[in-house]
Amino acid sequence: MKTQLEEAGIHPAVQEEYPFAFMHVQAVDPPQGGSGDHLFHVRSEKAEYCLRRYDRYEYRGPGLDPTAKILFEHSVAEHARAGGFGEMIRIVPSRTGDGLVRIGGEMYALFEWIRGKIYEKEEVGLSPTRVERAGRALARLHKAMEGFQAPPGGDGALPEGDLITFLEEALESMPRIEAALCANEGSRNSKIRTRLGPLESAAGKYLLALQGGPCRDLRQRAVESGSCVIHGDFKHNNIAFDEEDRVVKLWDLHRCRVELPLVDLCDGLLNFSRGDMDAAQRFLWAYHEHRPLDEDERATLAVLVHLRFFCHVYYFMTGLFVEEESVPRAALTLMRRFGSDRKVKRIEGLVSFALWMDRRRFGERLVERIAKHPRDGAER
Repeated sequence: MKTQLEEAGIHPAVQEEYPFAFMHVQAVDPPQGGSGDHLFHVRSEKAEYCLRRYDRYEYRGPGLDPTAKILFEHSVAEHARAGGFGEMIRIVPSRTGDGLVRIGGEMYALFEWIRGKIYEKEEVGLSPTRVERAGRALARLHKAMEGFQAPPGGDGALPEGDLITFLEEALESMPRIEAALCANEGSRNSKIRTRLGPLESAAGKYLLALQGGPCRDLRQRAVESGSCVIHGDFKHNNIAFDEEDRVVKLWDLHRCRVELPLVDLCDGLLNFSRGDMDAAQRFLWAYHEHRPLDEDERATLAVLVHLRFFCHVYYFMTGLFVEEESVPRAALTLMRRFGSDRKVKRIEGLVSFALWMDRRRFGERLVERIAKHPRDGAER
């Protein structure tokens, strides 16, 4: 087995850290572009597990303590399960009872093996029931996290900082992006360049509204009440459903952090609706019934849902057009997964969708609809 472990890229001493024998080990889901952790399918005589070797860029940020960050993630998972959110993935303890194993400069953790259906992004919003149950699961997760206190040194900080800081820096990078587009002529590049002005204007408008609204007060209240920890990556490929579209497992806490729960809510709304207002309303009502939003939260959500998508747009744009040290490493590694034509086509689609959301007043109309048309037949 030691030979098999070494061939898979696992330190052979990992086996000795657990109170059962590894019968088979196989590398799975290899990371693309160097941005992901290394995952391994492990079988024992009685069960199957997922062994994770921590290699992601989130653990390599300057000044970031990777051990503290990982322990923060583990404590979030444990708190969620203890708070009644049994769908959170379970961490398998080592012989010493610890979730994190350190060997030769490498860090590992063993998790239960995922069961259930993981949908592709094109499929995730096709079932109204699935959309609602995802919204309800997110609300239950946030309620389970209420009262959580981050361990010393761990707050889930990410290398690129918080949402507002990232957007401010992204807006400052627009001249460099435009210069890169001008230097690389092409039909798609030209289309993107003509939309940079409207995109920057819309992003600036929403950012100003967020900074002048109740967002800071909401965050301060959330921090004081201990209900300010989010999953950070609530989307289709981190959630498994059973055959009846019930959420059975949630995992991948590498982006969990101290942040407004509304950020998670925006991610869920965008991912499970993909711009469909009816699907967005279903997701939001399912969430709202289990974790009601007050007036300040609804006002913030109407703005934040646009800014959250602008974050994704700028994230990819900087990775494609501004290759320098100030750019988040993840943006570069993500964009290196695509060929040149695919990269530019992807950016063009993201920019067009962001402007389409702005023209439709997507966030404002969504909040108006849940106020005027409660439930509209959504499943209870």
